[in-house]
Amino acid sequence: AQRALLRTPSSHGEAATSGREAVLALFRQVAREGRRMLTEPEAKAAISAYGIPVPETIIARSPAKVGQAAGRLLKTSEQVVVKLLSEAISHKSDVGGAVLGIAAA
Repeated sequence: AQRALLRTPSSHGEAATSGREAVLALFRQVAREGRRMLTEPEAKAAISAYGIPVPETIIARSPAKVGQAAGRLLKTSEQVVVKLLSEAISHKSDVGGAVLGIAAA
């Protein structure tokens, strides 16, 4: 598990371009919705827009889709994490909304 945590996703290198406008549009949308916090996928999108590598995220809206997503990710990773996605809950672990170290779909 430690090795997986220390693995760095591949870099976008020189192909990375400024994602300032995309990030500003994201921030404006979140503000229009009256939110003060990004969801994890939104935060990763903002980081990625500037060419910084982030781990792959798949949003699954049913238990069956979670299993399919885990199976896909486990083809290239030893373990995956399943997290609750909520605009209202920032600390997923406080409500049991994060499961670490899943090694089989």
